Parts: sequence; structure tokens; C-alpha cells
Amino acid sequence: MPSSLHEVLVQLFRERPSLAVDFVAARLRRRWPGARSVELLSGDLAQLNALQHRADAVLRLQTRRGGSSLCLVLEVQLAVDPEKRFTWPLYLCGIRAKLRAPVVLLVVTPHRTVERWASHRIAFGPGSDGMRPLVLGPGTIPLVRDRSAAREAPELALLSALAHAKEKRGVEVAVNAGTAFVELSSKGRIDDQRFKLYTDLILNALGPKAREALEALMEAGYEYKTAILRKWVAEGRAAGLAEGKAEGKAEGKAEGKAEGKADALLAVLAARQLPLTKSQRATILTCRDPARLDRWIARAVTAATADEALGPDRPPARSPSRRPARSRGRSAR
Repeated sequence: MPSSLHEVLVQLFRERPSLAVDFVAARLRRRWPGARSVELLSGDLAQLNALQHRADAVLRLQTRRGGSSLCLVLEVQLAVDPEKRFTWPLYLCGIRAKLRAPVVLLVVTPHRTVERWASHRIAFGPGSDGMRPLVLGPGTIPLVRDRSAAREAPELALLSALAHAKEKRGVEVAVNAGTAFVELSSKGRIDDQRFKLYTDLILNALGPKAREALEALMEAGYEYKTAILRKWVAEGRAAGLAEGKAEGKAEGKAEGKAEGKADALLAVLAARQLPLTKSQRATILTCRDPARLDRWIARAVTAATADEALGPDRPPARSPSRRPARSRGRSAR
């Protein structure tokens, strides 16, 4: 991975602080109409006395008069760490004492186990209600399945792809995010460095079957078959090579390839908003013929309906046959 996932997520919220503010506002069901802007402060503000504890980021909603209406202490957490349940309250007390403002702790994680752990109330002692962090994780990060929504909020699409990478719809979310990144990159709305970083993070989060699904899209000539995305998929293939070698015998690998292509077909149909019946979905999921799945994927790119994409294979056109000339027989008398 080109950079630590922890550092990338911290930088993501430093560059797009509105992501954190919008989530907290929705979770607490309140707004701060008097807030004029969001200011990024140094995490060193959370230090208290000589203790060397530092928050990942501190965001302050500034009022028009220059005061603070709310402060957010943001922590990116990738693993369960019991020590944080002692240091997190320290962060909040330090910020509250220095800025004289209400403060909220927001924990960001792409992992469900960490999300469940971080959501528990932190008890201070008898007679105290303690504190409960707000947690932005797979249970609260939405599935960004609409391409236009991914284009409008690429950072949210990235979070969605990371949080749901191992789930059933992970391929679909990754396809929408990758497509949005390609379109935004081609229009100059995100630079090449951000494009490569975002796509690398998604590929590293996906499992081998999901990467195979993206490869199947490329092989079928799907609409975003560009040089940069082809390189992206190739890098993901190399990253998953070690896992692929351990998957089993040839028969098992062939079955896994068919499953990956089936996932890719479902992702294409979902991205193009072509609804499927239960029977059609079952037909796709039980198909074990990679060549047939490739033909369906290719047709799904331009088909107007799912019926058209999954229709029977057309026989090759026959060249017009020449009938033998009839003998004219005896000439007329």
C-alpha cells in the first residue's frame, strides 16, 4: 500500500472536514446555524500538562464572532486498543479546558469489530455517566451505489468502498467508486495522486473474488476501460496473486472465476439500474460457464433491459448460400 491507511483517512478528514461535521450533525439531530466555518486545529491541543497524548485531528466550528460553537476530536482507529478508553477522555478534557467550548469525540473505522468496541460507553466511576464516543463505521457509512452520488462526494464513496469491501455488495460499491474516480480524474476534478491513492486503497481492501470481478469487467470491455484503470486493476491482480495461489485445485479456481464474473455482471446491471427478477438473479448466480458470463457482461453494457442482456445467445449469421442452378431441361420446341 502506498501509504498507511490510518494516515490516509486522517488526511481525508483534514482536507474534507465537512464529512465529520455532517455526520455528527445527523447523528445528534441538530445543526449549528451560527457556525461560519470549520477550522482545522492541531491535534497537540489535546495534550494536557506533560502527558504526550495527541489526537489525530481537532475541528472547530467557528461562529461569526470568532468563538467556538463546537469542537470535534477525531480519531481514526483500525484496531481494538483498550488504552484509548483512558486517553480519549483526556483529549476531550484538554480541548474543553483550552477552548472553552462543548466537545465531541468522533471515532472513524472501516472495521465492524472496532466499531462495536468503540461504541461502548466509557465509565469514569461511581456517580458518573461517563461518555460514549460517536463512531463512523460500516454500520453508519452508507452504501454509495449511485454513480452520480459517488461523483458528487468522492470521499464518501471512498469511505463506503473501504467500509463495505468484504460485504456482498462490495464489488458494486467499488465499481461505482472507481468509475466516479476515473470520470473526475478525466475532468481534472481530482489530481492523479489522489486518484491513484483512492483506487489503491480500494483494491487493497477488496478480497480476491472482488478483484476478479473488476478484472472480468475489464476483459468484457466495459465502458471505463481506460489505460489508467487497466493499470489499477493490473496492480490489484498482482496484490492478490499470493491469495490466488492458495485457493485450491483447478476446479475450485474455475468455480471462483465464474463467481467473480457473476458478481461483475450483477455490478454492471446495478450500475446501469437494470432491475432483475428473482429468476434472473438465480440464473446469474448459478451459472458456471465463464464464457457465457463474459457474453452477458458485454451485452449488459449497452442493453436496454436485463432480458436483453441475458437473452439467448444469437447463432452466428449464415452467409447466403448459393443454390445450384436448375437444369433448364429440354429446350422448348
